[in-house]
Amino acid sequence: MYISITNILQPLVNVIPEELTLRDISTTKVVGLGLFIAFGLLAITKLLNKDVFRTLIIANYKGNSIEQYVKEVHLIKSGWSVVLIANYWVSFSLVGYVIGELPGMDDLPLLLLVILIPIAWLLLSQLNLYLGSLLTGEYQTLVQFLYFRIVGLQLLGIVLFILCSFWTLTTMSSRTLLLLALIVITIEFFIRVFKSIIFARQKRISWYYIILYICTLETLPLLVFYYLVV
Repeated sequence: MYISITNILQPLVNVIPEELTLRDISTTKVVGLGLFIAFGLLAITKLLNKDVFRTLIIANYKGNSIEQYVKEVHLIKSGWSVVLIANYWVSFSLVGYVIGELPGMDDLPLLLLVILIPIAWLLLSQLNLYLGSLLTGEYQTLVQFLYFRIVGLQLLGIVLFILCSFWTLTTMSSRTLLLLALIVITIEFFIRVFKSIIFARQKRISWYYIILYICTLETLPLLVFYYLVV
């Protein structure tokens, strides 16, 4: 049976309108302001480090040498690295705002949830890292996994910024944005977990610590995220 590729990809490519449709003005203003802030953060990052996007992509391909790379090239403790995390926070929150279709201050609890979830997701991973290191004494091993997570979230923030910009400039629906965001987040998640497992096995780390990592740094934040959203 013949299946047209256009039919399969229709929900994703049908974004060129026959006529312009005005979005809700309050939502558009909030998203526009957020995108302006995110763009400003990325511009600042580029000014501080002209090679930041190149080094970020390379950092996401690094395995065993991730620690050396983030200390010598993609300086993870630098100011521009923090700005990239700020962009992740803003862009993730914008996507959540659009998906939740929050009109304004009338939904203040949900609005706060959308704003706090991205940064809480990162902070919870750091907390789990320190708790895991206290229990196992394997801080140097577990911190490698945190490096994978930070550079992954920095790249994720840029991709979410692009998706949210695309939503603003086209007639893409909130449902399509949700689908694309979930696809991107899922890909980033599985790539990061795969790299972490490969790294752990190359370092001859026991499966006990690998399972501990998956449960604390990856699964637990997802469960908390699911609990808060659902």
